Parts: sequence; C-alpha cells; structure tokens
Amino acid sequence: MPQIKFEKQFGKGTDPWYAKADRWAKKQKNPFTRHLLLGMIQWLKNKWIDAKIENTMRDVDFQSEQLLKQWEEDDKQKLDTSWRQEYLEMKAGLSKLQIRLLEEGPHQLAQAWYLQAMHNDYKKMKGIKDTTEENKGQLQSSLKDFFKKTS
Repeated sequence: MPQIKFEKQFGKGTDPWYAKADRWAKKQKNPFTRHLLLGMIQWLKNKWIDAKIENTMRDVDFQSEQLLKQWEEDDKQKLDTSWRQEYLEMKAGLSKLQIRLLEEGPHQLAQAWYLQAMHNDYKKMKGIKDTTEENKGQLQSSLKDFFKKTS
C-alpha cells in the first residue's frame, strides 16, 4: 500500500518563503540533496530573520529620531518667551549671564533654576499671582477611615 502524506496549514494567510522551501526540500528523493537543502534553507532563514530585525531596528531608530525632533520643535513653539523680552526691557543692570539666559534659554539644570527665579521676579514685578489650587484632601485618606469602612 502506498504511503500518503498530508500537509496542513493552520491560520490565515500564506506561508513564508522558508516554509515553502522547507516543504519543497523535504520532497526531494535524494537524501544527500535533501539534507543539504534543509541545512541551506535553515541558514538562509536565520540570515533573513537577522536582516529583518536589523532593518526593523534601523526603522525604529529613524522614527524615534524624527519623533524627538518633532517634540523638540513643538516644545520650542509652545515655550512662551514673550516675558523674557519684556523682562530684558524692564529690568536694568542685568548681568551677562542673565541676558544670555533670557535670550538663548537654559542648557543646564542650574541655569533653568536661575531662569525660573527671574520669571518669578518678572511675575512679582507685573503683579501676576499663580492660580494653582492646593490639594484640599480629596485624595487623602487615613487608616482610621479605612478601619471604619471595613468593620
């Protein structure tokens, strides 16, 4: 009785090239040729996967650089620098460092603190008050409240 072999593909879509090549190699009658073809297909599959990963990572790196550039541009546009020019005109006797910070912006954390201090001075001179509300306990709880609810 002849031997019958069935092939089943699970899921949707088409087989990748290496699955098709693997099936083709397994159908070869010469065992030596079949062994060589299967080894070569496996080697090519590994090289193909490595290249695919490398290309994907390169694409992800490129996309992240583009996203970072876009974020930096958005931050520059959102940054309200009108107070800086006004502060330069209002305040007399500014140091070279203060003038450079107001014109170029901070490049270090300490410079950002210094610029924030100048911004606070500007708001004080203009009479601008912060409207931030403090937490009035809406998100606070105590252990005593917890035990009352659970008992």
